[in-house]
Amino acid sequence: MTVRALHILAAAMLALPAHAAGSITEDPVVMNEVMLSTVATKIAAECPKYAVNPTATGASAQKLMGHISEQGYSSSEVQDLQSPAYMQTVSVAADEYLSAQGVDATNNRALCAFAKRELREGTSELSMLLMKNR
Repeated sequence: MTVRALHILAAAMLALPAHAAGSITEDPVVMNEVMLSTVATKIAAECPKYAVNPTATGASAQKLMGHISEQGYSSSEVQDLQSPAYMQTVSVAADEYLSAQGVDATNNRALCAFAKRELREGTSELSMLLMKNR
């Protein structure tokens, strides 16, 4: 999910009731969606052959909004997703995800080869967020 999508998400969540327990920044479903979006955005920024799939990103944002609504997170909690501390946590999680896939996040060749493999296999959540650049 791009930063723009997070802003749209925050605006859409303004009318939500307060959440009873737990932190949105510690919610594993929220982290997974935001982290995968971050990985897709990193790939698109580093690999000219690939782009973020806007249709899939929109579907991911809707899925995330549904989860946030179900959990009852407040608009102020949603805004926490834009904090520098949370974005740093997401960045670390994205690098850890790539590392677990055998990819050095600082190696553009490895990152682009990973993207190619993901799109070819087309079975992961990440592969759905990517597309070949036109």
